[in-house]
Amino acid sequence: MLAAHLAAGPAEGGASEVLQLFADASGLRAAEALRSVLGAGGIAAQPRRFRPTVPTAGLDTLAEGAALALWLRPGEIAQLTAAMPEPPGAGPIYLSSLLAPPETVVLPPSWKARVAYVSLFDDLGLQGEIARLRLKRWIDQHGLSQSQDLRPQADAYAACYLFAKALGEISGQEIRRPEVPLSREHVLETLETLVNKYADGTAQVDPDSHVALYGRMSLGPRQRTAVRGGVLLRYASADSDRLVAASNRIVP
Repeated sequence: MLAAHLAAGPAEGGASEVLQLFADASGLRAAEALRSVLGAGGIAAQPRRFRPTVPTAGLDTLAEGAALALWLRPGEIAQLTAAMPEPPGAGPIYLSSLLAPPETVVLPPSWKARVAYVSLFDDLGLQGEIARLRLKRWIDQHGLSQSQDLRPQADAYAACYLFAKALGEISGQEIRRPEVPLSREHVLETLETLVNKYADGTAQVDPDSHVALYGRMSLGPRQRTAVRGGVLLRYASADSDRLVAASNRIVP
């Protein structure tokens, strides 16, 4: 998703050069994937390892038009911003909402003005709000602790809800016809009709799929990836913690 955005070129918000910092295996995989895709288009995106002892290493040479992709965790981002209160260069800065969920990141205003999150969890509309309320109620009902990062809990809740809904549909079918052995294919076929969340921004609410925080989620015959693509999110202002969409949906 980020590769598609950056490869669009400077006029469309892309970049001619990307500096990538990573700190662990997950960050390295993301950085290597981005380097591979952008390299094919002639955009340099060589990954560099983040050094906690010298957080700003290599950033003082960042070209003015270069983009900065930080495949870092919240603690590492905090180290970097403490050592460099003013962000380097003048280009865009990208963070991963998977590695650094926005609600766990604290940024100075000058960084907020430049940062965009690469996010799959992008439902900023009515369905997303309903999903958050449902999730909170589910957590409270089961006496679970509400973590700062709701995404793993939201995924678990959506999976449980949709799987139970599929089994309920199959059970209802068996009442109306002779019982058939339960099979993986039967469950998947039922999920294909259930997992179909409308694109974000619609006024229509699907009662079975607004349990998820994703802006769009669907399955279909021979399609086993429910979430494809996402959007870039930015802060509404340098003094705000509210996130707003910074792009249309990007599906690689």
